[in-house]
Amino acid sequence: METIDTKQKILNAAVDLISEKGYHDVAVREICERAGVTKPVLYYYFKDKEDVLAELIREGNRRFHDLIDKNIRPDDPFEKQLEGLFFVYIQYAEENFSHIAIAINVELSPLPEKIKSLSREKTLEVTERILPVFSQGRKEGLFGPDDDLTMLASSFTSPLSFFILQCVLHHDPITRMREDLNRYYTFWKTHFLNKKD
Repeated sequence: METIDTKQKILNAAVDLISEKGYHDVAVREICERAGVTKPVLYYYFKDKEDVLAELIREGNRRFHDLIDKNIRPDDPFEKQLEGLFFVYIQYAEENFSHIAIAINVELSPLPEKIKSLSREKTLEVTERILPVFSQGRKEGLFGPDDDLTMLASSFTSPLSFFILQCVLHHDPITRMREDLNRYYTFWKTHFLNKKD
């Protein structure tokens, strides 16, 4: 148990520092000080600072997948699954501001290709987890057989991500983010769901 606790303390310290200062402006020494561990302890769990960042990306991805597992049931009708997906985005944003700030940092900073590739890989994994929601909509006749499900999913999730990123970048209050997301959710359902005659 101590092993897990120590590793998680290092990750918690790193996520806070990197989200506050950016990856390049955080030294391993600072992560160790914040976590209350020595450098040899950090290097026992992680090869280097880049390895810490890679694990933070994986951890953020796991948290998102856990929320999908808890909030989306594959046997539910499309609108119920869509509501669950919407809730996943809100809950993830509210509980993981620091991970989102790191994701922004990864996208905008000159980082090693290994980190960029890992970030892309994790984004693709999320897309694969979301596609079954839109497949259910097709089964229910809400989307046509020729509709591109990846584009439909992106039309729903990309603006949600945009509002969340904007909130994190501008340090807007959560209430404002929730209002923007709720308005968009209503807009999307009104404009993208085919109405049955």
